[in-house]
Amino acid sequence: MSNKTALLTCPKHGPTRPLTGPGSKFFISYSEVVAFLVFVNEMATSIDKVIDILGTVPTDDPSKVKDKPTQLSTAELGARAELRSHQQVFFQMLLCRFIDNFVAYVSDLLAAVLKTKPELLRSQETIKLDVLLKYKTMEEVVDHLAEEKVHELSYQGMRKISEYIADRLGLDLFVDAVKLDAVVEWLEIRNLIVHNRGVVNRIFLSRLPNYKAKLGDTISLDGKMIYGTSDVLSEVVQSLDERAAVKFGLPRSTAGPTEIPRTE
Repeated sequence: MSNKTALLTCPKHGPTRPLTGPGSKFFISYSEVVAFLVFVNEMATSIDKVIDILGTVPTDDPSKVKDKPTQLSTAELGARAELRSHQQVFFQMLLCRFIDNFVAYVSDLLAAVLKTKPELLRSQETIKLDVLLKYKTMEEVVDHLAEEKVHELSYQGMRKISEYIADRLGLDLFVDAVKLDAVVEWLEIRNLIVHNRGVVNRIFLSRLPNYKAKLGDTISLDGKMIYGTSDVLSEVVQSLDERAAVKFGLPRSTAGPTEIPRTE
């Protein structure tokens, strides 16, 4: 498919190195989302091609000429045009899936490290007795504590998650400040989409005071931003996964996708 007709050009490649269990889970989910994107793009293009072909089929009955489909090669007609008319909803879905997958990865990685180094659990980490009694093993308790902590921090923003990982694990979640700033913004946009239908509110503006939007505006996304989200998060996960595995001796394998489907 030509990039000119695609709703969004997809990333080229998946992980380039062995991954921990959390890293493999991230890239499996990541590739599923990208594969869906490719499928939707290619389906829309295929529909337009079929209708274009039908529009060129000759007929000996002049009365049926008016019923023949119109050529759909223009930007204003066809399935691709219809898809573009819904692109904001599509982009919102993609952004939320990419960000949620990343936050889940951080939670999974934290749990994996804490299982290896349980002494990193601080005494102030508490769990209610009725919740504790639901679990049969300490591993399940650690999973719960890690998930709850990252979930709690996600509402406070990506900087809080980054600070917690640095404090608890001695690892920088982001080695590049530019990437940190970008993911901070994307998480806030994700939260705005999920909790306020993408309409800018005071909480959003207080956390992103330099964002070019006014109170009451609806966030508008574009393909470049979605591509950047998927690309940056992929790079961040590969870097963090490598550093965490080396520092804490986490097992790694080549399981998971090595090639991400893309439009041509």
